[in-house]
Amino acid sequence: MKNVIPAIIFAMMLLANTLVAQNLTLKGEILDQNTREPLMFANMTIGSQNKGTATDIDGKFALNIADEFFSDTLIITMIGYKTKSIPIKQLLDQKKQSSVKLLLAPTSFEFGVVEIGASIILEDVFFEFNKHKLLTESDTALNKLHNFLKRNPDYKIEISGHTDDVGDDEYNLALSEARAGAVVEWLEEAGIELSRMTVKGYGETMPIATNETELGRQQNRRVEFKVTEKQFNPSNPNNPNDANTADNNNNRSPVAPVQPSTKKTKPVGEEKGGEVVNQNDSDAPKTDNPTNQPKSKSAPKAIFAPKDDSDDADNQPKSPSAPKGLTAQSFKTQLEKHLEGKDFHGVVMFCENSLPTFQRVYGKANLTYGIDNQVGTRFYIGTLAEQFTAVIALQLLQNDQLALTDVIGKYIPSYPNNVYKNQITIGHLLSHTSGLVSESVVTIPLQQNKGKWQHEAFMANFANQQLLHSPGTQFLHSALNYYLMAVIIENILEKDFDTILKERIFDKAGMQQTRPFNLAILDKNRASNYQKNTTTGVITNAVITPEQVILGSTHLQSTIEDLQRWDAALRSHLLINEATTQILFNQNIANQSFFGAIHKNHQTKKSETIGNETYFSYSKEHTIIVISNVQNSGFEMGNW
Repeated sequence: MKNVIPAIIFAMMLLANTLVAQNLTLKGEILDQNTREPLMFANMTIGSQNKGTATDIDGKFALNIADEFFSDTLIITMIGYKTKSIPIKQLLDQKKQSSVKLLLAPTSFEFGVVEIGASIILEDVFFEFNKHKLLTESDTALNKLHNFLKRNPDYKIEISGHTDDVGDDEYNLALSEARAGAVVEWLEEAGIELSRMTVKGYGETMPIATNETELGRQQNRRVEFKVTEKQFNPSNPNNPNDANTADNNNNRSPVAPVQPSTKKTKPVGEEKGGEVVNQNDSDAPKTDNPTNQPKSKSAPKAIFAPKDDSDDADNQPKSPSAPKGLTAQSFKTQLEKHLEGKDFHGVVMFCENSLPTFQRVYGKANLTYGIDNQVGTRFYIGTLAEQFTAVIALQLLQNDQLALTDVIGKYIPSYPNNVYKNQITIGHLLSHTSGLVSESVVTIPLQQNKGKWQHEAFMANFANQQLLHSPGTQFLHSALNYYLMAVIIENILEKDFDTILKERIFDKAGMQQTRPFNLAILDKNRASNYQKNTTTGVITNAVITPEQVILGSTHLQSTIEDLQRWDAALRSHLLINEATTQILFNQNIANQSFFGAIHKNHQTKKSETIGNETYFSYSKEHTIIVISNVQNSGFEMGNW
């Protein structure tokens, strides 16, 4: 009997270890398919289980998938990207541990601004199985590339083919080159000069994912193109800088879709049937020849180019963008034309290299008593205050005091909703993707008792209201996101939020005129607030109630001069270092960053709350700041 009990215990331990081993430990990263930049806030669902936002600022994630879900599908969604569905069985290997690189394709990508040497995957290009014969299902993707080349006649490109590591090296090299050649042949018959295209087969030498899983092998089987020259003259290929190559790409008419090539191509290798498969599909057996994965890019290339920004000039709407070479004088000219005939009240500033090179004051701070606005007038700035909250959060991130993937329950254990506090993350708050209801539902203002904010009572206003969407799946602005961020910051630093703002932002940046907005305090330098009827043009008083002044989001007033100091602090990395500043400007979802909305050449934080309009537009070359104490003031950013 003595020997039986240890044997039973040993058997139970062995069984437990076996059961644990059946789970899949899945780690990896999610990248933009074309730019290879990491994607924050991708949402993952397995079967009926919504895992929520699983990726951090580097696009990395970690999931533990129980064996009961091995027959289900992993679904990855993100605004601006095509939904990706992956059977769990494709992620399995013999160790039940997988490291994967998942690539998401932008929904509106139309070969926009393509940098020389940047490889772009030709998605939805189809071949017969194990051959290089293009199928008619490839027409859409090839027409898109054809139109791109027609719009850019001075571009020269390389078409490259790639395979997984299954099979013979020489066979893979030949197949990859033949598939790239088939694409070039299609384009040539569609009217693209052969001298503008080169063919390269890389075989298995340039994997973008692991070859140890079926999914990774699928991603490695692909055709890509890249621009190799941008001043190429097809009529004189030996002189790419010939003056005759000049062309105006902006005025070209749309190119009609072309018909696919009907020319028969010679198959490479052995015939293995004619079923229709994607270039990324294969049923070839796996060999024991894993290929090392390439290193991923560590940082986004630019903060002013959204990943889903389209360059289809004939069919796609354009975001407003700052023209190249905009100067204080040209801005002044545009501004005067824009405001002509409008009863605008407020202040405008144009900064170059953090220095104000143009500023102008308009209208009245108080219409009742005819008091003019001045440079030193303090204005209610609405949701622009969220930028300060975001920077303090990033200071804590920089100091490893929090992570964007931390759930809010970690820092607000008393949050009234036990379910949502373990679903909503700090990243959701900063990106306005938590699903929290609008601040308009709040009926009781945040109050103080003996100098301390009564957060529990205020959170009871909204915490148990149903989320408007699953966290991480949609962008929907709510001031309550930044209110909760302010509470988290208070709990981490153990100080009240206004003191933290003063010590960490305003004192360091020299913003001595920026302070909490409190109508109970007499302030002769504060502008009164108004609303303009967009139909009649009549201006009336705007009543800002305490319920509308949300800590961390809409509770501050400032001057145009202080906001110029804020601009200088951002550009000089006075408050957060350069790498963390990149996070502030990174696109997270729906063309939004923690800073504001992303346009082609600039990012803008716009506040349009009751009695206020504020624009803070930041580009590499300049900053435009506009504050008005009149809602519906008539000012719009437009193409500044």
